[in-house]
Amino acid sequence: MIELARVRKPDAVVLVDYPGFICVSLKKAREWGSRSCIILSAGLAWHRSRIRKMARIVNRLIVIFPFELDVFKGTGLKVDFVGHPLVEVAEKTLAEPLKDLPWRGEPRIALLPGSRRQEVERILPSMVSAARYWKR
Repeated sequence: MIELARVRKPDAVVLVDYPGFICVSLKKAREWGSRSCIILSAGLAWHRSRIRKMARIVNRLIVIFPFELDVFKGTGLKVDFVGHPLVEVAEKTLAEPLKDLPWRGEPRIALLPGSRRQEVERILPSMVSAARYWKR
């Protein structure tokens, strides 16, 4: 992607979520004169050491959680709050009457290790092991 951007020299670079990739990509984009915009999860807010680095390479930060506006105050970053795309879906779902669970009888536990492959590979085996232990 970096090589493609170097050749095409885009006016703007829009990246989502992964701060490690974002930092490298935006630094390269800035070297070629691209304006940069970043959309990210709250992950950056939890790693305050990244904020100063981001302020040097990002033109505009778009955030999805209201508390992030305060987190980035005074950092030099231009920050816009746009909201989370799933808020309306969640509010609609929560407003609906509760449905019966699709199973009867004993309680069930959902194992939700995350959506990334490394989370599934590293976390799920321990979760399954704990669930088997708990089932005894």
